[in-house]
Amino acid sequence: MTPDDPARVQIAEPSYRVLSGDPGIFLEVYLPKRTQYQHILYESLTEGFRLDSVRTYLSEHKQEVGQFFEVYGARPSLLDLHLDADFDPMYRGYSMYEVDGVFAGVNQAPIEERTQVIRMMFRLDTESLTEKFHLPRRVIQQIARIFFRNQSSRVNVVRWHYEMQHKASGEGLSEAEDRFLRYLSTWHDQVTLFVFGYLVRRLCDRIRGMYTKGEIDHVEQEIWVTAFWNMNLNRVVDQTSAGALEPYR
Repeated sequence: MTPDDPARVQIAEPSYRVLSGDPGIFLEVYLPKRTQYQHILYESLTEGFRLDSVRTYLSEHKQEVGQFFEVYGARPSLLDLHLDADFDPMYRGYSMYEVDGVFAGVNQAPIEERTQVIRMMFRLDTESLTEKFHLPRRVIQQIARIFFRNQSSRVNVVRWHYEMQHKASGEGLSEAEDRFLRYLSTWHDQVTLFVFGYLVRRLCDRIRGMYTKGEIDHVEQEIWVTAFWNMNLNRVVDQTSAGALEPYR
């Protein structure tokens, strides 16, 4: 069969378009690079793909997770959340890299240590949310950006800012806009519960267990988590495989 043969299967050529402005939360977890940690990192991170496993862990360790959040000052309602399939997918992958660091130790003596970094992005799926709430993608993006910029997850604060910036004088949020804002607040709490209540708490628990069994000679004094709330993800999407994209409006 030659390239010019009419019977040759016609394959649509890729047609790429820029889909800009998906808001979300960009997170990184930092801990010392240890050979002994690699299997528990892989296990905990990949188990996170299965929503039922995460739900089971949170249910079986609800009291311990509550104690884990005590100093964090989480709202009591956070611990009563159930990771609902309606908020799935929110975690679909991770990447890891390593950096060489130098830190001030006892008496300011420098300590060299390799740090392992786990990177995760929690992206709002603006296409599906547009269909779910019957709102233009532009409105989804505007409300989400104000929400993440305030970092308070307080619905009333975000509502006030959005009305001041995007509504005529005296005009409030529509019913659909208000429903999306409340969804977004719960989505934020779901991410918090997943990252701290499931992932980081499970890592701490496994490290403590390794120490108890004598597999490691000390536990980590600190594990760091950074959150960048101003993530703006621009995707270049092939329309022939993803379907027609809705224009920005």
